Order: sequence, then C-alpha cells, then structure tokens
Amino acid sequence: MDSISQTGSDSESSELRRVVLQTLSEELQRANNCTSRFTVCVRVLQQICDIINISFHQLPDLKNMIKLEESFVRNLTVIWNSQNHDSSDELEKILAKDYVKPIDLTRCIACLVKKELKKSPSHMKPIYQLLAVDGFLGNDVKRYVEYLKYQEEYKKVHLEAVRKLYHHLEKPEEVLNVLFHAFEWKSNDEETLKLEYLKNVGYFLEDIMRWKHEQYEEEKKKSNGKKRKRVKEVPIVQDDRSSSSSVSSDED
Repeated sequence: MDSISQTGSDSESSELRRVVLQTLSEELQRANNCTSRFTVCVRVLQQICDIINISFHQLPDLKNMIKLEESFVRNLTVIWNSQNHDSSDELEKILAKDYVKPIDLTRCIACLVKKELKKSPSHMKPIYQLLAVDGFLGNDVKRYVEYLKYQEEYKKVHLEAVRKLYHHLEKPEEVLNVLFHAFEWKSNDEETLKLEYLKNVGYFLEDIMRWKHEQYEEEKKKSNGKKRKRVKEVPIVQDDRSSSSSVSSDED
C-alpha cells in the first residue's frame, strides 16, 4: 500500500510540475522586455493562489507593497513620456514589476514632480489625478503614494472617484472642497460635482467619511495647532452609521 501511495504522489507531483512549467513558459512569452523573471514567477504564483483560493495579499513579501494596476502604469508612462527625461531608469524599475515598494514608486513620482515644477507654468494636474490627491494630506503628492497600498474596497472606490473629479477640477484644494460638501461638512455650493462624487462612491460613503475623519484628526495633531489652510474647523463624525455629520465654518 505504501509503495502504491508513493507512486500516486510522485505522479501528481510530476503533473503539477508540468503544469507550472507550462504556465511559466506561457507567461514568459507574454512578458515585455522590461519584465523581470521574478515578476513572471509572481504572475504564475498569482494564478496558483487563485486556484487554491488563497488571497495573494496575505503573502508576507507582498503585504506592504503596491500592486500596480494596468491603468495606473499606463497613465504613469504617459506622464513620463510627456516630459523630457535624461534617463528612464526610474520608470523602467516600475515597469519591470507588478508589485513595487512604496519608496521605489515615490522616487519615480519625485522625478515627475521635479521635472514638472521646472516648467513655467507647471501643470501638476495629471500627477494629482494619477495619485488621487484629495487634499487631506496637503499638496505633496509623494505623501499619496501610500494610498495605493489600500486593499479595502471603499478606499479603492474613493481613489477612483477622486481621479474622475479631476476631469473637471485642477487643484487638490478644489477636490477637498467638493469632498467636504459631499460629506456635508460644509454648506453646499458645488451641488453638481458633489452629486457626481456621491454617485461614484455609492454605498461606501460612510466608510470613506470615517476614514477621512481619522486622517484629518491625525493631520491636525501633526500640525501642532498651526492654522490649516484648507478648513477652519474639524468635521465631526458620529458613531451612528445612519446619521450624517456636519460642521459650521466660522462659528468658533
């Protein structure tokens, strides 16, 4: 019986090896010139995780990395190519991977910002849109790289909704203003864009409001009591999910 079991096990291992190697070969053929062999192996591993129903984001080496969506890479490349860079090393480091460390992507973004700020006038809107800069962390786009690590559905929905707002707006301050109207933290004078944002985030609104309120409080503490440029008072979010929160602008 033991010998029969061993024979069956060896046969299954051999078949699994054949399938994995075949899949690896197919992914190698689909890869572009910038893609590293490690990235190809990760793609094969992703397929295996899907088959056995294990979340890929639970793997420890990838947990704190950013998964690069195809649309993000495409837009990043468009922005890079619109600028005149002496070297494309930083971009190629990003294109070679499906998952990147935040610090690596931050370096790439820093190159874009540095190049853009040398222009007169500079045109930061594409970079703001790429990173979904919503104004809650100020205007420093590098701080928003961490946003891309979010795996919660409501946070990803928020990022995409903010990107769509940049079809109509130019600056983070304008986006922040719309969000405060959407969250009913300010009197409403941007009804059209407020409704567009609410439509895009759907039933994730309350989760997003809680998240943004926590973020706002953290930023306020970091500012050490300095006057904020964007808003005068702290929005109040109640624990009851069914209630809405509001704040007046100048009463204090």
